[in-house]
Amino acid sequence: FWYFTELTSIRNLKLPATTLYESCYKSMFCGCTSLTTVPSDLLPATKLAANCYRGMFYNCTSLTKIPELPATQMYTSCYYAMFKLCTKLRYPFRKFNGTINAVPNCFKSMFAGCSSLIKSPDMTCYLIGSDSTCFQYMFH
Repeated sequence: FWYFTELTSIRNLKLPATTLYESCYKSMFCGCTSLTTVPSDLLPATKLAANCYRGMFYNCTSLTKIPELPATQMYTSCYYAMFKLCTKLRYPFRKFNGTINAVPNCFKSMFAGCSSLIKSPDMTCYLIGSDSTCFQYMFH
């Protein structure tokens, strides 16, 4: 993990997988404090896996623009702390439309510590199940 700790920008990178595997991108850009933007189409996957994006941009303190998240099938901790402590991030993902199987920790702490957020995402979703940790601390 921590593949790109000194990365300052991403220009032509795309992670083309549409079906992911457990922990595949976990902490990939964690701590890239000079990273400011990522392409909107960086993450085209529609079917996620457990922990696949967990902490992916954790502590990217200069990040101001994040990718769209088109996934419609969620799994345990798939977005857990994905953008946690991205303190310059003002807008989370634009919208989320889909069905969420309420799995443990799906969106947990996704934007925790993002102290500059001024807008919440437009979320239109159908929640299946009732796991109480699915959205826990999402904007804490």
